[in-house]
Amino acid sequence: MANARGLGVVEVKSFSTRNFRLESGEVLPELQLTYETYGALAPDARNVVLVTHGYTSSQHAAGLDANGEPGWWEGLIGPGKAIDTDKFFVVSSNMLGSSYGSTAPASVNPKTGMRYGPDFPDYSLVDIVTAQRAMLDALGVQHLVAVAGLSFGGYQAFQWGVTFPDAMRGIVPVVTAPNATDGDRMVADLRARFAEAPGWNGGHHYGNAEMIGFMTELRVATLKRYGIEAELASRFPDPEKREAAINQLAEPWARSFDRAVL
Repeated sequence: MANARGLGVVEVKSFSTRNFRLESGEVLPELQLTYETYGALAPDARNVVLVTHGYTSSQHAAGLDANGEPGWWEGLIGPGKAIDTDKFFVVSSNMLGSSYGSTAPASVNPKTGMRYGPDFPDYSLVDIVTAQRAMLDALGVQHLVAVAGLSFGGYQAFQWGVTFPDAMRGIVPVVTAPNATDGDRMVADLRARFAEAPGWNGGHHYGNAEMIGFMTELRVATLKRYGIEAELASRFPDPEKREAAINQLAEPWARSFDRAVL
């Protein structure tokens, strides 16, 4: 039921399928994607907008989660908003490889009974959008009004336009680009940083509390790069209090981003 903030509390849903073939030729014995939906599906199932999230975000794009937290596009999705849920059925998909309930390195490999960790097979943007296509097929959705996403979600929107060009009327990439010019360097830098992290153990870090501190530091640096210090300056003019506030924002993310470090 909607409330003054728009959609009220929303439910996290799950899609699963077996023997999902990746672009590399490897097969995931089980694939699961978590997602949320907002609004009502039209009888002809042609009023659907697919929303795709940024790299470190989740499927929670609008409404309130179980903890009362609004979604990351709360200002854009809902009754009477830019993506109007009185008109559109919005599907916000978590992506393959994400840390928020979809099949990822933290998942248990059914063949071994152990977490995949660094043995998780390589996957691509094509695999991410193909998994979303399978999820939409299961919902009875064949054609989309649009695919809309920001940051890494924008990459997914562009990839939808390439892989399934006839599946939507348009794409809405936001704060993104068709490709990342420095992507290889960024990945190399992250790999190097994680290799030096206490408790990383080559990616078999599950249950190691030392990783929480490292992940918190990583998130603090990211938030500062995105301008969090300027955003909080008026509320916390004292630098020490501002730093404490940034850490308070970063630690919960560190505990939730990789389920395997909990």
